Amino acid sequence: LHDALPILAKVLPHGCLRTLRLRANRLTVEGAVSLAEGLRAKGCKLTSLDVGRNVIGPKVAKAIAASLAPSSSLVKLDLGVNKIGDLGAISVAAALKRGVGLTHINLNFNGVSDAGAYALVDALHVNSAVEFLNIQYNCISKEALAVLQALTEQKEGRLTIWAGDQRASC
Repeated sequence: LHDALPILAKVLPHGCLRTLRLRANRLTVEGAVSLAEGLRAKGCKLTSLDVGRNVIGPKVAKAIAASLAPSSSLVKLDLGVNKIGDLGAISVAAALKRGVGLTHINLNFNGVSDAGAYALVDALHVNSAVEFLNIQYNCISKEALAVLQALTEQKEGRLTIWAGDQRASC
């Protein structure tokens, strides 16, 4: 798959793909960065990207988040079960603050702590597109979880956050 990603990235601008599921494919940093470059292309019509279970880190999350523009067609982003940590979550939050229209985001099992959670809270205050965020099984404190819960109440049913189950060993 590593050799195919640069080719795949060149196909994205032609608008023929809508969903790309690369879950558990052992993506390399280089391959994922190539993919992010394809997402940035003007003709890309991808609406759903799943790169979960690839052991990718914050560098890849940052490249993907940086490739998204407010005019991007991507609405579903699954980075679950990776190692993006706070830096990756902060990169996703920065994309949300730029007005990216993601509606569904999965960041579960990523080693995200309070710093990443609070960055997401700040971004969700200004971005009204997000309808669903999964940040379960991370390292978020009860205090930060309470802030997330309060945010869902402020959004009056327009935002669902799965955050209840957190890992004890962080």
